[in-house]
Amino acid sequence: ALYNLLTYEREISEPQVFVNVGGESTELLVVDGPRFWMRHVAWGGKEITKHLAEKMKVPFDKAEKLKQRDEKSSEAHERYEGYRPLYKELLGEIQRSLGFYKVQNESRKFAKVTFLGGGIYALGLTRFFKENLQYEVEVFGSLDKLPNNLTGALKTFFEQNTACFGVALGLALQAASLGRTAIKFLPRERVVAETRKRRNPYWAVASFLPLVACLILYAQNRMAAGQLADRYRQLIPAVQKVEEAERV
Repeated sequence: ALYNLLTYEREISEPQVFVNVGGESTELLVVDGPRFWMRHVAWGGKEITKHLAEKMKVPFDKAEKLKQRDEKSSEAHERYEGYRPLYKELLGEIQRSLGFYKVQNESRKFAKVTFLGGGIYALGLTRFFKENLQYEVEVFGSLDKLPNNLTGALKTFFEQNTACFGVALGLALQAASLGRTAIKFLPRERVVAETRKRRNPYWAVASFLPLVACLILYAQNRMAAGQLADRYRQLIPAVQKVEEAERV
């Protein structure tokens, strides 16, 4: 999905790295010409929420609300320092992933890393990566090609949080057959289950057709039998007259 959005919206002429930080996990995407390489990292915004919940001894839901108000908190600096070890974990995963890709593709070099996803709005996350990642860091901004017909407050919200909608927009492009790839990364079990679900109506119709054919044949046979019975009844008087004539 991300690949479809990024290749639709951007002219990518050299290898680029995109990092989508979600609530549950992070996806690292390398776009290199017509090729792309992905890696799933089990680190998401919930790690920060869990840290807050444990430190402040509050339920997970309350910690999530506190996290959303970090920027305005009087303890913002202290919280940022508490988040740094968590950010280092993600930094290490990104560096290992890019190191692996460069070993496999020695001639490829990266100049910039673009961040997307709702997790990037965590307190100080982009600042941390700008200071510690050895590449230029930017946040995915406005859309260049996809139309935005929203108005009012909804339009403002979307423009301020465009980076959160990368996966959703990419899926929409794929559904509209505007994406460069139609690859699905769903587990095989889910693909099979969804295929069966879509086919169920057709299988029901297909299994019903033989029954319909049998009913039609049965009806035709009943009609033919009825017609023979009518003709037999019509012949009875004539047969009786012949029998009477023979007796005389």
